[in-house]
Amino acid sequence: MDKRKKPTPAEARQKALGRRIKALRKERKLSQEDLAEMIGKSVDTVSNIERGFSSTRLSTVFEIAEALKVGFIDLFDWADVPKQTAQQKARAELVEKFRILLEGNAAVTVADIAELTRAISEAATRR
Repeated sequence: MDKRKKPTPAEARQKALGRRIKALRKERKLSQEDLAEMIGKSVDTVSNIERGFSSTRLSTVFEIAEALKVGFIDLFDWADVPKQTAQQKARAELVEKFRILLEGNAAVTVADIAELTRAISEAATRR
């Protein structure tokens, strides 16, 4: 029996980020040593990032994007991380509508408020 625990969504994304960085580095024909020097980190740090073994500071991710000459968001363009479930996506959309509502944006309708209220009530009863 395999005793390895299933990675959390955050761990899966961390590993996916590492794979993406490695792929981009290799596309540019850079070694880990090259990338490490470009971002002022050790080769071990780059290796750990690429293998998803370490949490990466946001500033380091920006430095890596700059060194690889890609936009920051391009580092997060991966297909092997599971997409949000429909429920997660709906919840994220409701949270965004709520944020807009709090900012006083008139684009939020009464129906949006009712939907948000219903979703909050359903979530509270499931706990």
